[in-house]
Amino acid sequence: MGANQSAAPKRMTCSSVSDLLSSLKRNGTTSENIVLAKMKFDKPIANLPVLPGVLKVSFLDSVIKNDSILQFNQWCPNVAELAFIRVKFSERAYENFTNGGNTLPTVKSLTFHFKYDMEGFGYFIQEMDEKLPSLENLALILVAADSDEYEPMWDDEQPYEPIYFKNLKKLSLIAFGDEGDRVFDYMDISNEKLEELSFTAMGFTKDNLKWIKCCEQLNKLTLGCPSLEGNDLKLLKGMKSLKELHLEIGSIEWTPKKMIEIMRNNGQLKLLSIECERNNKQLTFDDEFKKLFDALVQKRGDATIKVTFGSGKSMRQMTISEEGFDETTPLVEAESDDEEFYFETEDGSSSNDIDSDSSSEEEEENEH
Repeated sequence: MGANQSAAPKRMTCSSVSDLLSSLKRNGTTSENIVLAKMKFDKPIANLPVLPGVLKVSFLDSVIKNDSILQFNQWCPNVAELAFIRVKFSERAYENFTNGGNTLPTVKSLTFHFKYDMEGFGYFIQEMDEKLPSLENLALILVAADSDEYEPMWDDEQPYEPIYFKNLKKLSLIAFGDEGDRVFDYMDISNEKLEELSFTAMGFTKDNLKWIKCCEQLNKLTLGCPSLEGNDLKLLKGMKSLKELHLEIGSIEWTPKKMIEIMRNNGQLKLLSIECERNNKQLTFDDEFKKLFDALVQKRGDATIKVTFGSGKSMRQMTISEEGFDETTPLVEAESDDEEFYFETEDGSSSNDIDSDSSSEEEEENEH
């Protein structure tokens, strides 16, 4: 397939889990990636075919009441990536998965959409550390519990300890609301080997920025929030290994000189990339800025500042490097050619639709 062509995921439409099993047993799959979308697993699944070639399994907008589909050691023993996006677990299925005792030593990447209280989140981190001893890549999406009485569960007197996920190299965390204020201290996730970090929140507290600065091996940092002041990043000054800083923000009021200051504050920084939703037509790179940038390049060598405003037809992108200044409207990149099998219910109903039909079930469902 040509480099400029994109391939839609292969779909195998199934009206039930039994149809899914029949299709797998009859056809198997040559794909390394299986996506289970908008499905309901409420009964034990016997005789799942063994698929040693499957390396990634993702659950999207699904309901899991029975944990037999989660026995990955039995049906995809070489799985390296797991993803649970907007999945509703029954209490029993969730506890069996997290406390089941069977480790998954081949799994190196986990994506999990977690909707619960912060106390429960602490237990989740501890349990996943035991279940996934080889984990290197962790992506978490935290949603506050639906409670007017919700309060963060951390203790101000409890210091951060790098206890969990000692092999972690890449961490992605989305945490809006109060649960993001001291989330790194609360999780006790090890940052000793962390090389890449992506953190999206409503804002960045001193506690979180101090934790980020302590990531001594960090070479790529992505921060996302609605707005950001230039002084918010002063606490990151002097990160010796940081080579790339990516900022994804709603609006920016910085001057170009502030960008130069950020580059100076981190001597190894090679790329400062800013993606901003709102356009700022007043932002210009004048002759004074160009002199400051030239002096920066002469002192340290390669350096690039990239600023992007808006998206689509209104996108405005400016790139400043040792090669000069360039303002363009870039083309949209083609999608990946990676193949995957995509299983979904025939009627395309969402997990909310599925759940509404089972409101009389005795066992309560929780979205984690």
